[in-house]
Parts: sequence; C-alpha cells; structure tokens
Amino acid sequence: MLSLVGAIKRPHRKYPVNLLPASLSSSMSAARRHKIRFINIIKIKVMNVKRTFGTILTILGIIGLIYTGYELINNSTAYTPLIVIGVISLIFFFSGIGLVKNTKDAA
Repeated sequence: MLSLVGAIKRPHRKYPVNLLPASLSSSMSAARRHKIRFINIIKIKVMNVKRTFGTILTILGIIGLIYTGYELINNSTAYTPLIVIGVISLIFFFSGIGLVKNTKDAA
C-alpha cells in the first residue's frame, strides 16, 4: 500500500511558526490555532507601529530643541513662543524615547 504522507505538499508559511507555543498547538483545534497566530501577527504589527511613532516623535523633538537653541543663541526677543516650543519639544523627545525604549522587539 502506498503512503501519501510524503506526497502532501504544505503551503509556504509567510510568518514564523513559533508564534504559538508547542504545548498549546497539540491540544487545540486548527481554527483556534489559526486565530491565535493571527492575533500574534497583529500584535507584532502594532509593536512596529509604536516603535515607528516613537522614532517620529523623537526626531520632531530633536528638531524642535535645535530650533529653540538656535533662536535663543540669535538673541530672539520673543521668549514666550520659544519657551512653548522648547517644552513641547522636550515632551515629544522624551515620550518618543520612552516608546522606543519600552516597546518589545517583536521580530
């Protein structure tokens, strides 16, 4: 009798297989495993978006701080807008650094 086990071709997997612990995969239905893998893939994408947003905030904060420093060195007479821009830039900078630092590496 012929065995068809070797003849079955499995589809190419686009995402890593290790998104689901081995202890869970044996006791679950295929639909449940697929749902958990899908949720884990979505979590990876959200982590990448958070890291990208953190990088953008950090860059905007650096640009704002450079602008504030440049205007202060050039003896600008308008100190109130510079203080506001400087404070907002500090908030952007530190919140961006915090997002990048505290987001787990999903890859």
